[in-house]
Amino acid sequence: MSNIKNKSFEDEAYIRTYLVLRLIKELDYPCEAIELEKKYSIGHPSKREAHLDILVKTKKGDHFMLLECKIPDNFIKEKDDAIENQLFRNC
Repeated sequence: MSNIKNKSFEDEAYIRTYLVLRLIKELDYPCEAIELEKKYSIGHPSKREAHLDILVKTKKGDHFMLLECKIPDNFIKEKDDAIENQLFRNC
């Protein structure tokens, strides 16, 4: 983990890798519980397809944690829109 902490988080792949390594190495999630680039449909009836960066499942296989990775600059620029339109629009 110490090597990746020195990397510049300018790429979502670094963010995703960092989070997956933390989930496995520090938080003891099994590799089998982690799914990357999980596709899902948006809308009812399904109108479009989207993807989620990291899906973490329980031991029973239920969805437990949904993670969307952003580099810091993009997070700051996009957070309000993402919360309003991605998170709550479909509720």
